[in-house]
Amino acid sequence: MPKEFLSDFNLPGKTMNKIIHCIRNHSLGSHAEALEEQIIQDADGIIFVEDTYKTFFEERKQKFPLDEARKHSIEKCRAMMGKIKTEEGKKIAAKFLENAVKELETAS
Repeated sequence: MPKEFLSDFNLPGKTMNKIIHCIRNHSLGSHAEALEEQIIQDADGIIFVEDTYKTFFEERKQKFPLDEARKHSIEKCRAMMGKIKTEEGKKIAAKFLENAVKELETAS
């Protein structure tokens, strides 16, 4: 599917193959060697700390008491910070982490 999508952009074959490789290997748990792969992984972590933590918290509230859901969500945000690889990614995510933790501490 990525190849079909990318074909609309008339990219050189080498560029398209590099993008497809990054997409296929972007899991936060995988070992990213290329900077491009690290940036995509970092983006996943940043979006979690910026916004997705809210959905994670709502899902946890369905399974756990409120205090425990808060605790799990805060721990997940902090753990996500440990998976961000680039210095710039860490700086960006840190801006969102403080807000996410504050929001979760009082979330209901």
